[in-house]
Amino acid sequence: MGLAVEAGVPVIVQKPFAPDIVTCLRIEAKARKAGLPVTLHENFRFQKIFRRLREILDSRQIGEVTFGRLSWRNDIDVYTNQPYLLKTQRFMIMDVGIHMLDLARFLLGDAHSVSCFSQSVREGLAGEDAATMLLRHDNDAVSVVDVSYAAHKNPNPFPQTLGEIEGRLGTVQILEGQILRIHTANGQRDEVIHDDGRAWTSAPWTQIQDSVPRTQQHFIDALRQGREFETSARDSLKTYALAEAAYRSASSGQLIRTADLLKEA
Repeated sequence: MGLAVEAGVPVIVQKPFAPDIVTCLRIEAKARKAGLPVTLHENFRFQKIFRRLREILDSRQIGEVTFGRLSWRNDIDVYTNQPYLLKTQRFMIMDVGIHMLDLARFLLGDAHSVSCFSQSVREGLAGEDAATMLLRHDNDAVSVVDVSYAAHKNPNPFPQTLGEIEGRLGTVQILEGQILRIHTANGQRDEVIHDDGRAWTSAPWTQIQDSVPRTQQHFIDALRQGREFETSARDSLKTYALAEAAYRSASSGQLIRTADLLKEA
């Protein structure tokens, strides 16, 4: 990162942003001082189904959003190829949960408070492999974000995110098979979100693989147009603060406000 700043090269950072919130704040401040664009590769929000869901929410078909539930639960074996995860103390929230927290912000807006319960379901783990987070958003909406690598289902829903978004006038369900089910006063309808048809993608990874070039295209377009990335370092501090708040809530049993964390550097 330091070399990139010295060279004046725009940077894409893989999640999580840094080991702790203080380091995140220092990186963002250093890049901002140098006038260097830095962005986080938070690709869940660039999945085709969630870009379409955002369009539906923006169209006000279900009215003002009041509640959301986003669930990513499966038992994919992440340990064979990544055995270090067995010894990672900050595991599930930083591995997948941070993507889901960014997605919650994308769909429901910024959040200021977090309560969290974490679990170590698999024996022998140093960290958590499941977590349930409750967020209060700035617009007074509430969301539940839950993640797990220990949910045994057949067939395995990996890597689908499931759930629903409720508004004052209706609801959108996020169902298996890349289906959005929209409920309004006019009735119910389904939208099937088809993949991009790229020759190099393969099930069950297709939706994730499709999101990567879409994410990178956003970076390119933003650089060319001189506008801020959706997941800029500045914006991503808010996502990291939610993850940090989740850990602190899980360890203390208290509600944690993110504003306090963003003042720590």
